[in-house]
Amino acid sequence: MVNTVIRGSTAIMLPMVLVTVMLALVGCAPEPELSDGRYGAFYAIPDEFGWNDEVTIIVEGGELVDTGHLRRSAFGDVVRNGEIDHAMVLDEQTRSAAVHAALLDRVYRASLDGEEGYHRVDRSVVYRQKAFEPDPDGTVLRFSMRLSTQNGVIGVEDPVFHSIDAEQAHELDIFGEIGLTAGELADSIAGVYPVDEMRDLTRQLAELGGGREIDTLRHLIIRTIALTRIKEPEDPAAVLDSHEAQADAAHNEEAAVVSAHFLATEAGVEVLKAGGNAADAAVAVAAALSVVEPWFSSVLGGGTWAIYYDHEAGAVHSLDGVGPVPAMNTAEFFAPRAGQEGLHQAIVPGAWGGWIEWLKRFGSLPLGLILEPAIRLADEGFPASPELVNWLTIELDEIRERPHTREIYLSNGELPNVDESLRIPTLAETFRRLTDVYERNVGDYGHRGALAAAGDYYYRGPLAERVVDYSDEHDGTFALSDFSGFYGQLVEPIVTTYNGIEVYQNPPNSQGITMLIALNILREYDFSVFPGPDDPDVVHLITEALKLAHIDKYYHVGDPEWVDVPVAELLSTEHARERSEQIRMDSVLTWPVENLLPVDPAHAHTTTFQIVDAEGNAASTTTSLGAQFLVVGDTGIHINNRMRMLTVDEGDPNRVEPGKKVRHTSNPYMALRDGQPFILGGNTGVDTQPQGQVQQFIWTVEFGLSPQEAVSRPRFVTRAFPEAQYPWEAMNDLGMEEGTPQELIDALVERGHVVNSSGIFGNANMIVVDPEDGGVDLGADPRGGVNEGVLLPR
Repeated sequence: MVNTVIRGSTAIMLPMVLVTVMLALVGCAPEPELSDGRYGAFYAIPDEFGWNDEVTIIVEGGELVDTGHLRRSAFGDVVRNGEIDHAMVLDEQTRSAAVHAALLDRVYRASLDGEEGYHRVDRSVVYRQKAFEPDPDGTVLRFSMRLSTQNGVIGVEDPVFHSIDAEQAHELDIFGEIGLTAGELADSIAGVYPVDEMRDLTRQLAELGGGREIDTLRHLIIRTIALTRIKEPEDPAAVLDSHEAQADAAHNEEAAVVSAHFLATEAGVEVLKAGGNAADAAVAVAAALSVVEPWFSSVLGGGTWAIYYDHEAGAVHSLDGVGPVPAMNTAEFFAPRAGQEGLHQAIVPGAWGGWIEWLKRFGSLPLGLILEPAIRLADEGFPASPELVNWLTIELDEIRERPHTREIYLSNGELPNVDESLRIPTLAETFRRLTDVYERNVGDYGHRGALAAAGDYYYRGPLAERVVDYSDEHDGTFALSDFSGFYGQLVEPIVTTYNGIEVYQNPPNSQGITMLIALNILREYDFSVFPGPDDPDVVHLITEALKLAHIDKYYHVGDPEWVDVPVAELLSTEHARERSEQIRMDSVLTWPVENLLPVDPAHAHTTTFQIVDAEGNAASTTTSLGAQFLVVGDTGIHINNRMRMLTVDEGDPNRVEPGKKVRHTSNPYMALRDGQPFILGGNTGVDTQPQGQVQQFIWTVEFGLSPQEAVSRPRFVTRAFPEAQYPWEAMNDLGMEEGTPQELIDALVERGHVVNSSGIFGNANMIVVDPEDGGVDLGADPRGGVNEGVLLPR
């Protein structure tokens, strides 16, 4: 018997059955000479559940001193020895102890041979994907392939494309028809595996060309590769029932939801009471707003930026749910149409893909529970708010020209009255389809796999096909390839510190950096010398700082995949001081204003809501489609008009380019004090957003206003920079809302400001958490008319 000594906690937790089998495998060998080193074996491809096994041993002084065994999922989850023992190793449906023992034997023999390093183990897994829905004639298309490793080299074998009718499967010679062999397709897939992002694979598959069957093939291939990352070994019943136990748990802190519509707030509260967390509630609120506030936002037709505080990890995350410019929408095509209404104004809707990634990472409830309030509102009806009726009136001419929009909002050609009930049954049906996809897949693929399937149903399935068909019929620029490779993503937020408070924002391509630049400039001043927020010096300082921040945004911020955005330089103390030196208390900056940093030469309206849950998680969200009523066929999806936020000027970092993301105006923020959520806020209205947010932050932090006082105060907005939306002009004026003291206006005019005292500047909501006792205070903007905040008591 081999003389071995196993020490260390990891070795103790290693399932004894594995050690026993391993020693049995090698026990007949003569006394070997172990070579010192660290050895390992791991699978290069995930198993049918999306997990890889990894085994290591450490040899010192000729003795085996430690062993380790863990499993890694495609999501980055790690399950270690002790957890594996009872949860997975002995589960015959996942992996047998003998398989793990074989891994141990492989790595042990490597140590005997004196081979340093890790050794991969061969495996092959077959993946099959069928179209989500049959064709009108009842046939279903299916793609299958075998993914394998041999000596550590990943390969793809036997890619087959089938058409399946009621009787049998027929192999389609798609490869021969387009001149691409099965081997070449296999090389394309193997060349981008393992897939972290689908962009490379999408580019590889672009050569497949067009046409219905080829488009479907492309969709199925991408979904097949995606499945190698999304399966997970979990008990579906445990996921589906977990909300019941959570619902019974006592709240140990206050929870709160505040949004631009009381029915959306109620949807968030309903999900929190069902045991959901802030991530689940955020999607419920966003879906409900898609019904009751559809001209501003849509989880299926718009884009989303959001910030999430994960209490358990103590970490802040940013969600980028913004899609790119369609491949056919070039600057040359768009320039003469920039001022026209129509589907050519739409970018790829990214919100749904973003929310899917958000739920996969942070969510806890089944998709059906999250979408249930929105489905109920769309099906049973909701009262038309004054703001909805106002916007319907503004858009009436366009609505009359759009049959599917007209069917929802006009009765006998007439607009609804305030509080009259409206229904969007087509949107309810689309939400139900997504829920059904989740429920059909959760048993096979687990919770996150089923969520991914609900994302695929849109971007790589029937919904994308219906959007593209509608686009083809109505002079749009969408193609299936614009959707098939799109995934939302969680990205690193950007952060600055203001007097000990960490303020987190969304990174470019969001304009969130504008708020942080302004706060960095204002950090250079001592606000304690001012008597209050209506002091002319205070308003002047904030106005000038916001001008300079927007000017930096104009010169530098765009899609970081296309433009080198100097984030560190823009947020540096040195840059803040240089900008603050440009501010004069007795004069006004007007456009144009010089840029202080080198420029890389190579390169409407929204809704905002905030949530904290009883466990200390927090979500701050601003989501938008722009501002219009354009419904895509019978899907109920209200599509965005975000292209108007892109320019056509050469050298502009935000210039239209196919595949490029718009410099998105949405930018909710979250501030932490002592590592815990302190302020969550957002303010709608294109370039107004960072301006209102800076004002509300300063009113709260520097002058002690409550969140309700901060969002209710009259706002001011400078336009001394090129506006974000068409026609991209600089007006060089200062807008001030009704209710601003006349003596303040007079003082600012005397200083040189061109004051325009009219209009309402966005809709703001805010949550402030007491850093000492966890108590929550809310601010719901009275401008919206139907904004509501709800506190769930301890």
